[in-house]
Amino acid sequence: NSAWLKREEQLDEIGIIDDGYSFPRPPEGVRLEQYLPGNIHMLLRGLCLDPSTMKLPKMNSQESLSVQEAALLSTVTTKKLSEYPTYLQHDMSELRFNDGPEADPKTRRHEMALEVRIGEKEILHAIVNLCEAHIKEKTSDIAENDKKRKYDNGRSTGPRKSVKRGS
Repeated sequence: NSAWLKREEQLDEIGIIDDGYSFPRPPEGVRLEQYLPGNIHMLLRGLCLDPSTMKLPKMNSQESLSVQEAALLSTVTTKKLSEYPTYLQHDMSELRFNDGPEADPKTRRHEMALEVRIGEKEILHAIVNLCEAHIKEKTSDIAENDKKRKYDNGRSTGPRKSVKRGS
């Protein structure tokens, strides 16, 4: 699609698209917006824009992540997790099984590779969890704002009864 190719070109021109991205382990209790690096947020924002829109919006670091942006990040992260040949639990049980005092160098290198893979998977799972929490919070906020808006406009949140008028 030519619109997507144009968008990719735009994002690449301003230096947002990179060959790879690094995500540190999220601290306990952090929210997605606090955790996500600004360049990743800008990339998500650019990718979620309507492809027919030619101009990229300016962003400040305080802007909230949209539900669509969090869903895209969750989808990409889940896809990355699916590319591993094993599940996190499998790797952890294999590491415990191989844990012995007299491991040869080949076994030790395998354990070190498992530890790296486990760390990567833990970070990816944490990102998916942050995205899910963000989406849940945002959809709840949207529903609450819709209720308030209906109330503020003088309408009840329940169904309205019509009144028949006599002639």
